Amino acid sequence: MKSSIIAAFLAVFALLVPASFAQSEESPLAFLEGHEGEWIVSGRRATPSGWEDSARLPAQIESLYGGRAYIETSIIDFGDEQSGLTTLISWDGFRDVYRIAALDEGFGLLDIYEGRLDSEGRLIATNLRSDTYFAFGESTRMHFQLRWTFESEDRFLFEVLMTSDGGANWSPYFELIYTRAGQE
Repeated sequence: MKSSIIAAFLAVFALLVPASFAQSEESPLAFLEGHEGEWIVSGRRATPSGWEDSARLPAQIESLYGGRAYIETSIIDFGDEQSGLTTLISWDGFRDVYRIAALDEGFGLLDIYEGRLDSEGRLIATNLRSDTYFAFGESTRMHFQLRWTFESEDRFLFEVLMTSDGGANWSPYFELIYTRAGQE
């Protein structure tokens, strides 16, 4: 009896799921297909005295649940320290938005981003709506914008911009180039 009730619920629920939520040949995360594997990350970070090169560090990208989500584990270079970072990217078909969760070892905070693809095919997301800001002093809230530009399956650009005025103005924070390990 119990299993027939569950089966009936699942059958009805499957009819209610929007087509954009169902896995299809043209998945909203299709731009990430082929990016699984080992990467070398190089780039630069903004400092009060100007741009400084970041250490070359490893990253790993994996597909989850048959391409319904992707997870990256990496190390971020903050100059005087390095910190582990785990980033999860998924598509919310009910709300037509990409969701990104980032958890770093240094702060232990789960930062939540939402965004969409722009006209150039870049994934752009901010943490403004979730308001998962970083406090900087007593009255400053730093929010971030993440941008992924996929050039090929062997290389992509990841940029982080920051704002302290609620998104009215953005300034560069990180510019990172991901090159597939063995291709750099």
